Amino acid sequence: MDVSLGKSKRWRVPMVAATIAILVAACGNTAPSSETPKNGGTLIWALDSDATTLNPFVASTLPEFRVISFLFPNLYAGDKNLNVVPDLADGMPSVSSDGLVWTVKLKKNAKWSDGTPITADDVLATQKIQGDPKLDTDYSYDWSKLKTIEKVDANTVKYTL
Repeated sequence: MDVSLGKSKRWRVPMVAATIAILVAACGNTAPSSETPKNGGTLIWALDSDATTLNPFVASTLPEFRVISFLFPNLYAGDKNLNVVPDLADGMPSVSSDGLVWTVKLKKNAKWSDGTPITADDVLATQKIQGDPKLDTDYSYDWSKLKTIEKVDANTVKYTL
């Protein structure tokens, strides 16, 4: 009986100290910072496994999608509140009254990582690869519902369902 009581007493001091440390940390300053956030720097993002491909047409795991999301822009993305927001697109699409024609304008200053402008031709080429049933990508079925994807001008793409 004395042995278990002795062990119990040994744990009290560290447990009380840990509890106090947690409470003190939780009571930290909650006032918003008046500092202006700095742009730039290095982001280190831990993933639970390695990406095995950087090819967005065959990616299938969360680590691959995370890495690819930093490399390739999307027409639209999700914000922190899970709202759809323009990424490469210059605003939300214009949709015909019957809902069958969607027109997307691209940001005029959109560039690839090497500085080459991103154009409607790039969007068409990418989405034709994604939708090609012979390539059998994970996205082929999604694009099979489209009648056409057309270039309207250098910065505009039209989708017809």
